[in-house]
Amino acid sequence: MTTAHPAPAAGAQVSAADFLQEVVSFAQQKGFVWGPSPEVYGGLSGFYDYGPLGKLLKNNIEQKIRDTFQVNDFWEVECPTVMPAKVWEASGHLGNFTDPLIVCSKCKAHFRVDKLLEELFPDKRIKPEQYLKVIEEEGILCPSCQSDFLKEIKKHNLMMKTQVGLDTVAYNRPETATTTYLPFPRYFDFFRKKLPFGVFQIGKAYRNEISPRMYICRMREFTQAEAQLFIFADQKKQYEILQKALDDPLPLWSNKLQDDEAEPAPMTLREALAKGVLKNNAYAYTLWLTFSVYKNAGIPVDRMRLRQHGSDEKAFYADDAWDVEVNLNSFGWTEMCGVHDRTTYDLTQHAKFSGKELVASDETHKRETPHVLEIAFGVDRLVFALIDLFYNPQDVKEGKTTFHIPVGLAPIKIGVFPL
Repeated sequence: MTTAHPAPAAGAQVSAADFLQEVVSFAQQKGFVWGPSPEVYGGLSGFYDYGPLGKLLKNNIEQKIRDTFQVNDFWEVECPTVMPAKVWEASGHLGNFTDPLIVCSKCKAHFRVDKLLEELFPDKRIKPEQYLKVIEEEGILCPSCQSDFLKEIKKHNLMMKTQVGLDTVAYNRPETATTTYLPFPRYFDFFRKKLPFGVFQIGKAYRNEISPRMYICRMREFTQAEAQLFIFADQKKQYEILQKALDDPLPLWSNKLQDDEAEPAPMTLREALAKGVLKNNAYAYTLWLTFSVYKNAGIPVDRMRLRQHGSDEKAFYADDAWDVEVNLNSFGWTEMCGVHDRTTYDLTQHAKFSGKELVASDETHKRETPHVLEIAFGVDRLVFALIDLFYNPQDVKEGKTTFHIPVGLAPIKIGVFPL
């Protein structure tokens, strides 16, 4: 078995933009990813085809995630990708699922302002109220035509609207999570009215992105793998953590370290819980579980960090939120997965709007709304991360371009060739 080694960081030989072009070209030539699709019609931004090798790689990644969840007692479900408007009103997506939009004064091109600034200033945390000020002070111009932006930021809703039957307004799901919450009463019966229990779903989601500019890392149709742990509030601190998880160091980048402009600090779950960096056992375990997927997929630990959300970016109902970020050659530090303690928000909202009780009871809990701990993987982003990190163009002039992907995820494990 050969050991996989990631390519050197972009910048050692080529710029990140040039490296991305090479990666995209490699992915197209070798049958990993094609598009934007449909290519014969000129393509639609944010939609891509997976070729034979790409689909095999994606299948292997999904199976890696599936195996990790199942061995940790999460059960797989599948739910519809289209839901009526009432569902998305309850979840808050219809009113609040928006991105900040800025428009060029000349060519009228639209850009997602937070991502535009993130690309230009990857090491700075810029708050929404600072966007226009930074654009003006830094003299940032439209990437398309180098003209000034209009001095206004608009909200762009990401929901994709459709119609069911003759008159029922519905929406394509922007995430798998919401559709996974709704069968809670059925889960409770299936798991014999005992909490905690975990379920997960792998499937398509849709977002009407303003200007998807990050290849398959930001698409309008994409694949998510999301898991939900339903648990009573008082069970979170007593949740049993495996010994190997307690002593496995994780590169935690807490709010305090970010505010102090310090680097992530390797810390075990045992230490993080003792120091109050992580609030409870159940959340700590879901964070470790997430990190282990990327580690087992072959992503080098020195290319990963777990970043805690600041109070200005964390949802008002969330008790805690961390992202797994990977340092890509093409895009720098990029969010790969989110882990959120959503407390009782989702079940409470859907109970309110549906008129149905979404509570649980047992010997010690009476009609209590469970908390939800959520893990949200972007499958396509992990596909890109593996191509980006393990594509090695160093000897391209000698015809020695290599792709040292970890053997467990390789699309083709063995090749038999004539002498």
